[in-house]
Amino acid sequence: ASVTLPSLGGDVAAAIGLPDDANGDNVISSSSIATSIQSELTGKDVYWKKDINGIIPHFSTSTLDTRNRQRVPEPQNSPLLYPSWMNGDWNVKYTFQNAVFPQGRRALSLRVPGAGIATCMALPNVGWTTKFAFQQRYLEVPKPMSELSCYPDVAFNVPRLLEVFWTEGHTTYISVGPSSSSLVKCFDTGDGCTIEENPSLHSPSTFYEIGFSGPTRRNNGERAEQRVECLTYRSESAIPQATSNGESKKGNDASVYYTSEDVIQFNAGVGLEGRYRVISAWEKQGNEEVIGTVRVAAFLPAVAEEETVDGRGDKVKTEQAVALYDYRVTMSKSDE
Repeated sequence: ASVTLPSLGGDVAAAIGLPDDANGDNVISSSSIATSIQSELTGKDVYWKKDINGIIPHFSTSTLDTRNRQRVPEPQNSPLLYPSWMNGDWNVKYTFQNAVFPQGRRALSLRVPGAGIATCMALPNVGWTTKFAFQQRYLEVPKPMSELSCYPDVAFNVPRLLEVFWTEGHTTYISVGPSSSSLVKCFDTGDGCTIEENPSLHSPSTFYEIGFSGPTRRNNGERAEQRVECLTYRSESAIPQATSNGESKKGNDASVYYTSEDVIQFNAGVGLEGRYRVISAWEKQGNEEVIGTVRVAAFLPAVAEEETVDGRGDKVKTEQAVALYDYRVTMSKSDE
């Protein structure tokens, strides 16, 4: 399926306003943070990080009084920024590597992100290797306030990622911004997609909503409209302070960048809320290529610290990932 969402030409980032806190202050140039992320990329277990108050965020789906509960949880960090060597348009390919189930296959269910198509928007069809390269884009921050100076163009990237992983899917709209109540939708017809109509569409953001159609089991294979909301609730990133030979490198001179993002996703059509962590390492290869290692750690809904599975009395820890999906990502500079 081809992506028909229009893209803005020219220097989009220079024409948009950025949130005041999108300054890369969530990056820590610390070997300890890099080591922590790296261990989650390669280790056997990943655990959900609880807040200080122990509360796990949820979307509010009630149509009743919501005065004491926000519709969308408040993100704990500003949007992640990336090194300048990731700026621009890229031809990208995802290659499936492995899937591991730390608590055994008995812990799996349809409530686990990735068990169904588009239930994990970071990897919309787990196990699929993209058959051809597709475009992804990182935009330059107009006035960088740190050594990190670009960010992923969510409105451009997410529909293309969805449709290359699920070729029968078609994006009908996407909206990007700080909250769901004030978002303007960019439709596949082109309506709502200009800077004048939709000034936040190509800005850094921790939240987006996407609508799409595709065949579903519920409709016996007939196409149905679906809606997904995604929030990056918490994130951290790290630039290793030294290379293997001890030479100190940081910021845009560094060749490796680590990121970790905790995502809360709500699939409105089926009333399914999922949570997962996207763990990544990006390595610069010359000036024209970036190699990525991406792991998604999927968790069961947090209804209790442990829950019984399949009525057999087996206990599954909801704070420990039940599935780990591993991908290799290759990015080469696009001439377009």
